[in-house]
Amino acid sequence: MIKKIRNDLKEKIIVDKFIIKKIRKDIEKENENMDKKAKAFLFSNEIKKLCNQEIKDFKYKDEILKELLNKLIIENKLDCDDVYDKVLNRYENDDEFSLDMSNFIRKNTEFKNIKIEDELKINFNRSKMPKKISKENKNIVDLRIDKEYDISNKKSNKNFSNDFRYENTNDDFDNKKLDLKTFYVQNKPDKKYELKNLILVAISIFIVISGFILIKPLYMKDDIIIEIDEIDPYEYKEFDHEKLKIFLKEKESLLAQDIYFNQIISASKKKNLNPIILFAIASHEQGYVKEDHPDAKQIINNPFNVFYSWKKYNTSLEDSSTIAARTVYNLSLNRPKEVDYFKWINRKYAQDQNWHKGVSWIFNKMEEVIKTDKEEK
Repeated sequence: MIKKIRNDLKEKIIVDKFIIKKIRKDIEKENENMDKKAKAFLFSNEIKKLCNQEIKDFKYKDEILKELLNKLIIENKLDCDDVYDKVLNRYENDDEFSLDMSNFIRKNTEFKNIKIEDELKINFNRSKMPKKISKENKNIVDLRIDKEYDISNKKSNKNFSNDFRYENTNDDFDNKKLDLKTFYVQNKPDKKYELKNLILVAISIFIVISGFILIKPLYMKDDIIIEIDEIDPYEYKEFDHEKLKIFLKEKESLLAQDIYFNQIISASKKKNLNPIILFAIASHEQGYVKEDHPDAKQIINNPFNVFYSWKKYNTSLEDSSTIAARTVYNLSLNRPKEVDYFKWINRKYAQDQNWHKGVSWIFNKMEEVIKTDKEEK
């Protein structure tokens, strides 16, 4: 049954060259005046969103995302069976694996009313058993890497050396090559690789040692650079809303009310911004917008003080949240890695040169509050 399930999962595509092409075209159409680096940033975010939609309910989702992006870079395609493979390798407990994976399978296949937990446990435990080393690989250290990097698998790695091309009808973006910053995987259709196996092992070692890789391409004249980096903590993410609401209620804040809370979440999501950033800014600017403040109902319309202040620009929270999210996003572009996020925004967002200190403190406090039980383990 597991074989049938995995075959079904293979049929559900997460990302392929056609999806990549469509994303690129949409970004070009909607952001004609945006610079190439910003377009690349949007492209990267869209790819990660597609992956996160599939893995959001799994434990270790951040680590699984990194491994999926590794595979996407190599093969230009991801399907739901790739998720199965990465989750299987990442989980350490058969009960947790069978519970989370059974939900994933029922969501993505026709096996909706069949009890599959026991078979998943068996499959999990078999996968954890020591594997014999084939004669062809007797001199290769067992890296315990995923099967797509197994050089003994004749069917795998057909496109391993192919460029990671982002096809688009716009000539400016055609035939860009993938640069892994310090390691190049280039397509050479007219030559055969005599040292193919050695290259595959080298790439595998590179991926295992680096431990993580994030698609964050920078559009250059000839290359798209894929930077080795951590997942950006300032990008949009799902989190436990109730934990933040409890924190805000303790502060007697209007921001805790669903009608206001959800508008900030929505505005943040549209700009791929971590919602905690806007909550931290509003809390710093307006002392958490206390419910008993005589002007609370007016302040809540513009707690970010966009266009100078809530008094001068008293609009709606939906409008001010959208403006604040767009402003923060634009001001955060081109930030040097060594410069603090809020300090960089501080240059143009607020006249008070110490503004970033208060916002940063509240941001970090809220981040501690919203940590889920799984993240704390």
